Amino acid sequence: MLERIAKLIVRFRIQIIILAIILAVPAVYGTINQKINYDLNSYLPENLNSVKGQKILNEKFGTGSAAAILIEGKSDNEVEKLREQIENINGVASTAWISDFTDINIPREYIDQELIDRYYSKDSTILEVRFSASAADPTTADAVHKIQGLDKDLWIVGAATIIGETQDIVMPEMPWMGLLAVSLILIVLFISLSSYIVPIIFLVILGLAILYNMGIPFYFNQEVSFVTGAIAAALQLGVTMDYAVFLLHRFEEEHKKRPLQEAMVQAIVKTTKAITSSSLTTIMGFLAMVVMALGFGADLGFTLARGVFISLIVVLTILPAVILVLEKWIERFKHRVFMPKFTSLGWFATRHYVFVFLAFLLLFVPAIYGYTNTKISYDMGGAFPEDSKYTVSIGKIKEEFGSAETANLITKDIPDSKLEKIKQELSKLDGVKDVIGYSDYVDPAVPKELVPKDVKDRFFAGDYINTIINLRYTSSNERTDETVKEAQKIIDKYRAGEDGEIYFTGSTVLTRDLMISAQRDTRVVAILSASAIFLMVALAFKSISLPIILIGAIELAILLNQSVSFYLDQSIFFFAALAVGTIQLGATVDYAILLTSRYEEELANHAPMEAMHMAVAESGQAIATSAFTLFGATLGLGLASSLGIVRDLTLLLARGTIISLLVVTILLPGILVLFTRVIGVTTWKWPKPGINRKTTGNH
Repeated sequence: MLERIAKLIVRFRIQIIILAIILAVPAVYGTINQKINYDLNSYLPENLNSVKGQKILNEKFGTGSAAAILIEGKSDNEVEKLREQIENINGVASTAWISDFTDINIPREYIDQELIDRYYSKDSTILEVRFSASAADPTTADAVHKIQGLDKDLWIVGAATIIGETQDIVMPEMPWMGLLAVSLILIVLFISLSSYIVPIIFLVILGLAILYNMGIPFYFNQEVSFVTGAIAAALQLGVTMDYAVFLLHRFEEEHKKRPLQEAMVQAIVKTTKAITSSSLTTIMGFLAMVVMALGFGADLGFTLARGVFISLIVVLTILPAVILVLEKWIERFKHRVFMPKFTSLGWFATRHYVFVFLAFLLLFVPAIYGYTNTKISYDMGGAFPEDSKYTVSIGKIKEEFGSAETANLITKDIPDSKLEKIKQELSKLDGVKDVIGYSDYVDPAVPKELVPKDVKDRFFAGDYINTIINLRYTSSNERTDETVKEAQKIIDKYRAGEDGEIYFTGSTVLTRDLMISAQRDTRVVAILSASAIFLMVALAFKSISLPIILIGAIELAILLNQSVSFYLDQSIFFFAALAVGTIQLGATVDYAILLTSRYEEELANHAPMEAMHMAVAESGQAIATSAFTLFGATLGLGLASSLGIVRDLTLLLARGTIISLLVVTILLPGILVLFTRVIGVTTWKWPKPGINRKTTGNH
C-alpha cells in the first residue's frame, strides 16, 4: 500500500507541485489576515471568579479597562484642558480627577489632605481614565496611542498599555525575527548538506508547510496568541527540518543502486517508516500542552502539533516531487560536507560508560536544585525593554506615587453593612492604599438624582456595585501578590454562604490567577507529556526500560537548562518556564530515539561497545544537523526579539537544544552500553550482541 502511494507521488510529481502552489494562495491570504490576540489575561479559564468579575466590569459598567495617567509640570487649568481632550477621544468612557470633588481654583491648603495625597505629588498629578471597550480591543489601543500623542509630559500605564506596547514591539520585530532565524538555519544547512541548492529547496518546501499551518486558523475564525504568532513558524521549521534531511539522505543512498524514480519510491517508503514514529512522538509531546487551563499554552501546543503533521505530509509528497524535478541542479551545485565526524566522541562515550553513568546521576543534584529555585516572573510589564514607553511610564509613576495599581470588588445583593465591613478589613491590609466606594465620593444623604451621571456610572450598574481598591505597591512587588492573597481570603470569608454575588478582579488579581494556573499547568503538562512520550517510545521499541532511559536523559537536559538561569541569577518569564520543558522534550527526544535505533541496528552484528561507537559515528551528523537547525531557529528569534516573554522562551529553547545534544551524544551512549543486558531482558526482540567482531581499544 505504502509503495503504491509512493509510486503515485513519483508519477504525478508535476501535478503535485502545481497543487502545492495553488494551495499556497489561500494559505498566504489566511496567514496575512490572521487574528492575533495580545492579551494573555483573556486566556484565563472563564470559570475563575476574577474572570467573571472582569466580564461584569466590561459588559455592565462599560469600563473594559482602566489606566492611570501621570501629568508632569502642568497647572490645574492645563490639566483640566488635557482631561477634556482625553474625554473627547473615541474609546474613552470617562476620566476621574480631583476636580470631580472640589473646585480646583480653591487654594490647596483648604482642600482635604486625603484628596491632595491621592492626586498630587510634587509638580505631578495623576488622572484616571476608563475605556469603553476591553483592554485588547483595537478601539482601546487606538485611544491609548492618541492619549500618548497629546503631550510629551504625559505618562500612561494600565492593562491596555501593556497590550498596546506588546503589539507595538512584536509586529515590527517579527520580520527581523524570521529573517535572522532563516539566515542561521541556512548557515547550518550549507555546512551539513552536500549541495548549495538543497537548503533553499528545504526552506521553500517547509515554508509551504508553515503557510498551510498558520493560514488555517483564519478560515475557522480563530485567534492565535501573539506568542504563537511570533515563534510557532520558526519552531515548526526547526523541529521538522530533519524529516527533509532524512528523505534526501535516503534518496541519495538508494540512487547509488537504483534508477532515479525507483530510488525515490524506496526513499519515500523507508523514510515514512523511519520518521512516522518520530513525528508522532513530537506531536504527542506538543499535544500535552492542549490540556493547559491557560488557553495560550493550548493554542501554541495545538499549532505546533498540527504543524508537525503538515510538515510530515509535505516532506513525503511535495519534497520528493521537487527533488526529482530539480535533481540535475542539485548535482550541479554539489560540495563537500563541512559537518565534523563524531568518531572520537563515540569511542569516548562508550569506553568510559561507568564514569558517564555516575556523571549522569550526579548531574541531577545541581540540576534539580537549580530548577526548583529558579525565580519565575509573572509581571508582564517587566517583560518590556527598559527604554519602552510602558517601562519608563511605570518608573515615573512609581517614583512619584509609589503605585497606580488597582483592583475591583464587584458585589450584588450584598447588604450595605456587610460591604462596609469588607471595605474596612481590606483597608487595614499593608498593601492597600485606600478602598473607595460611592459613599467615599458622595455624601449618602445627597439624592442620587443630583449626583453627576459619570460619578454614578463609576459605582453602579443595575444591581451591581463597584468598589475600587487602590494598591500601595506595583505589580512587580512581592508585597502586592501577598496583598491580593490576603484580600482574597477576606473576600472568600464573606462570600461563603451568601445568596448574593461577590467578585474580586482587576489586572493584579488576574495576574495572580495567571500565576496559580501556570504553576498547576506546569506540573500537569510535564507529567502528561512525559507519559505520552513514554508510551510512544515503549510502543516503538516494544520496551519497558528504553523509555525510562531515553526520557530520563532528556529530562536531565531540561532540568539542566532551566537550572542554568538560577546559577546565572536570572529570572524566567512564567510562560517560558511553563512551555520550555514540554517543547524541549517533544523536539529533542528524537535525538535519543535516532541514536538508540542505530545502536539497535548495529548491535545485531557487533559487540556493544563497537556497536555504540558506530551508532554515534553514523547518527551523530544527522542528530547534530537537526539540533543546530532548531538552535539556529530559536536563537534567531531570541536575538531579534526585545520582548521578554518571547526572548526568554526562545533563548531557553536554544540553550536546551544544545544541552539535549550534549546529553544524547556524550552521556546516553555510555548508559545504553552499561544497561544493554537489562534492555535485552525488558525489550521484545532486542538483538543479542554480535560476536563476529570484538571491540578493541585501537579501532
